[in-house]
Amino acid sequence: MLIGTDGNVHAPRVMKSLSPDFDEAAIAAVKQWKFKPASKYGNPVDAWADIEVTFQLDRPPEPSPSQH
Repeated sequence: MLIGTDGNVHAPRVMKSLSPDFDEAAIAAVKQWKFKPASKYGNPVDAWADIEVTFQLDRPPEPSPSQH
């Protein structure tokens, strides 16, 4: 992704795809992130960054014994 001088994510790309659904979710997530921009000689500059996005899938809750 490109982190702009405004700290926003621009041009996010998937480097290693797991599935189109995960790709879309990862891109949607990183577009919401805000960073402190890189700087050069004290001035903000655009900078490329590689970020790994990890997903955790939640299992549905187990029924309680009183629901049987």
